[in-house]
Amino acid sequence: MHFEAGEPICFLFPVQRTVLETVQPRFLPFETAPQLADHHAVWQQSRYDFLEKMRNERKPVAPVDQWQKRYYRGADMTDKPVVPDHRVKLRLAPFAPIPAETPAEPDPNAPVILQTDTETLGKVIGEIAAAIGGGSLDSDAAVDVLVKRLAAIGLGESEALEVVLTAMARAESGEA
Repeated sequence: MHFEAGEPICFLFPVQRTVLETVQPRFLPFETAPQLADHHAVWQQSRYDFLEKMRNERKPVAPVDQWQKRYYRGADMTDKPVVPDHRVKLRLAPFAPIPAETPAEPDPNAPVILQTDTETLGKVIGEIAAAIGGGSLDSDAAVDVLVKRLAAIGLGESEALEVVLTAMARAESGEA
């Protein structure tokens, strides 16, 4: 494979690590959202009509005219804006230059900043406390589960393991 200088080779779309894990997807019948069902029916007919028009078009159609563009415009089936601050292009900052000197190792005493909300953090701490208090931490599997829960909210795995083992040691020694 060969790539020319400046030719894009991939697209990065950063998403906060825990965002997708906090979503609870569910299936609902259209009857539970009549407005959505109406919009779907209008979209379905609109799409059918649009594709028929494309099929029957005698002159060549420009590529830009071969799609309906509602998503691009941020509009619903009634052509009303769905999101007030809809944007077509993101104006992202360029990557920062690589520093001339990078530290050999990160400071082990630097504070760890978790990228999570207090409710999620509280739930994880509660799970760990319940597991320790219930005496269910006899197996390595239980420790692994708790480490993975802490890592899922942004703590590094080695730090998460240290937190769980410290909590277990304190529980065993009677410290709170």
